[in-house]
Amino acid sequence: MLMGAQIGNIHTLKDLGLYLKVGSPMISGAEPETMLVNVPGSDFILDLSRALDGEVHYKQRTIKMELICKAPKKQWTTIQSALENALQGKWLRCVFDEDSAWYWQGLWRVDPSEKNRHDMTFTIDGTCNPYKRNITADAGADWLWDTFDFETDTIYDVPTGVISL
Repeated sequence: MLMGAQIGNIHTLKDLGLYLKVGSPMISGAEPETMLVNVPGSDFILDLSRALDGEVHYKQRTIKMELICKAPKKQWTTIQSALENALQGKWLRCVFDEDSAWYWQGLWRVDPSEKNRHDMTFTIDGTCNPYKRNITADAGADWLWDTFDFETDTIYDVPTGVISL
């Protein structure tokens, strides 16, 4: 089954015929925000990473998608232009078809990466927040049953929205 992603107002598969390559997306791990201090006159390092609120905070993470375009060669520049106009340098939500209950938010960049006689590959890179968020996370808020997946989605009694690592 071919999979795509909804980024902002554009769906890669439904709108442009671009489907995710096997092994895509590649989502990096979130790097912890650390604050290590060398104590003068000591052989020890002091870890102040949790000093302010007792929590570990994380830096951004990257998401890389490789999308294959099977459209005729004469449409490649039109598809590239549509992708760049919709995504390039914009802060947008991204929902993957295979994980439709969650979204990533980030800044996106489009690069045409490979061309051959029959198809073209586009690479979309995102610099994103460290956590994916649940689409149905606002407890008490209205949400559509049509998009609710009874096998994978969760109904929360209290507001939440961030998945922890």
